[in-house]
Amino acid sequence: MHRDAPPSHGHSLRGASRDVRARSIRIAGRRSGTRPRTASRRGPTHTRRDAARRRRQVHCRCRRLDAPSRRIARRERTLGRPRCRRSRAHRGRTSLQPPLHDRSSGTRQPQCGGRRRRSRRAGGVRNHRCRNSPRHRVARRPRSHANRNFRVDRAPAAGTRRQVASRSMTTLWTPRVDAVESSNMHRFLTLMGAVDTDAARRVALADQGEFWSAVWDFCGMQGERGNRASLVRESGPRGTSYFPDARLNVVDTLLQVREGDTTRDAIIEVDETGNRRTTTWGDLRHEVAVVTAALRNDGVGPGHRVAAWMPNVRETVVLFLAAMEIGATFTSTSADFGAHGVLERFGQTAPTVLLASSHYSYAGKRIDLTDTLAQIRAELPGLVRTVVVGECPDDATPWADYRGVAADGPRPRFDFDHPGTILYTSGTTGKPKCIVHRAAGVLLMHLKEQQLHCDVRRGDRVFYFTTCGWMMWNWLVSMLASGATIVLYDGSPTHPRIDHLWDLCESERFTLFGTSAKYIDAMKKNGVEPRSARDLSALRTVCSTGSPLAPDGFDWVHQQLGDVHLASISGGTDLCGCFVGGGPAKPVRRGE
Repeated sequence: MHRDAPPSHGHSLRGASRDVRARSIRIAGRRSGTRPRTASRRGPTHTRRDAARRRRQVHCRCRRLDAPSRRIARRERTLGRPRCRRSRAHRGRTSLQPPLHDRSSGTRQPQCGGRRRRSRRAGGVRNHRCRNSPRHRVARRPRSHANRNFRVDRAPAAGTRRQVASRSMTTLWTPRVDAVESSNMHRFLTLMGAVDTDAARRVALADQGEFWSAVWDFCGMQGERGNRASLVRESGPRGTSYFPDARLNVVDTLLQVREGDTTRDAIIEVDETGNRRTTTWGDLRHEVAVVTAALRNDGVGPGHRVAAWMPNVRETVVLFLAAMEIGATFTSTSADFGAHGVLERFGQTAPTVLLASSHYSYAGKRIDLTDTLAQIRAELPGLVRTVVVGECPDDATPWADYRGVAADGPRPRFDFDHPGTILYTSGTTGKPKCIVHRAAGVLLMHLKEQQLHCDVRRGDRVFYFTTCGWMMWNWLVSMLASGATIVLYDGSPTHPRIDHLWDLCESERFTLFGTSAKYIDAMKKNGVEPRSARDLSALRTVCSTGSPLAPDGFDWVHQQLGDVHLASISGGTDLCGCFVGGGPAKPVRRGE
């Protein structure tokens, strides 16, 4: 049959022209009252083409996208290319793909289509548009934000985001050889027989029990470790058990006696008005002992909770240590929490003893807490005693009178898994949830992070701007176990001047300055120059956490503070520790 001849009814439409085919289909549809399911208004050939196109879209969204898919692709676009996630051949590839145009050569790079076709833009020359071919294949990478900094198989075009990412990893600081050799990390690697931290990590993964035993010994954990292995694999929900035979009291480690430290400062307390109060190691041990005796007189022991609604002052640290000594569980919130926020947390833990302050100061203002304290006490019926620092109500006990007769003899010892503290989730998805942390496990983790990753040593002076409602307060108190002096600060970090904390850094000779990425960004935006008129030569480490530190923040620290180790650490309330720590024996790279 001639290609343009009209077909007879019932004959095949395969050879008909486009217009005749479409007209015949419409007529057949009107006669039957329905439109054939296998054909569209454009005809069966177009139907087949549309079906093929849809099948290709199901497997690969990179070539032709409908409107919703184009919106998704725009959100997922990286370096000018939408990411293909549905094609079997391309599944698992990251968005790190070459741009459509190579700006250096002016040539168009291949697109993803999966088949050869004649390209109009290529001037009628066949153009293979599939990046999955051997010629155009891009190396597979695991899906990770950090992989933007990795080298790819082909050179990036000038000005692309990959070049910007590679520039952001510039080395800003390299430790001196003598500093590396004297660091705790170097001594620990030598003990493990590892040449670097990568080798030590491989050793730790191969034998985790041996690794944690080495950390116990190196960091000076006090107590009986037991005869069984440090890590025991068990069935059930827990799966593992660390130091199952250990017996210890964490206060033996936190307040261990070191030669010549009786008159040395253990706590330095400073507020925003400049008031300063110090506590020696001898005084701290005595005060913890008498407060521990007072808690025993109130019947507090293992299984009870002791709560503090306090500013960041010495009394909070003393109550924490006393609760740890008798095996009670300690929990705290910041003094700036309102009654509702406090009751949402303490209402779940039902404390036996509550320590509170009658007031606190912030940004030059004195905030009275007397009425709020009365409301909180009324909603906590399980309270046996309320101890108040400052102006004390008649039915409460002043802190100065909360004393007992210190007991002689060794402190009681508990299992490694004995509960120590309760922290709370943020409460953004409902009521804050309680998280119970074991005392010994958290302390051992803190010792590793502080001595190895922050190079904290005996005699250091450690400052971290925090409140009692943040896990970094627990992290700061654990510095006592390394023999360091902790500096407590209560008030606004920018009052009376925005650079007020750097004055403290000079006067108190901080060796570690802990803050947040937001604070560093504020210093940069306000043009603060800490070293312009200050002697910060004692400062060795700056820690930043709370949020990722921007590359500009890295620049500011090393431009303004000089030869310091910047550790952009990251952790969480759910582990009361760090996922990411510093490396004092390794270079610091911008944005890493």
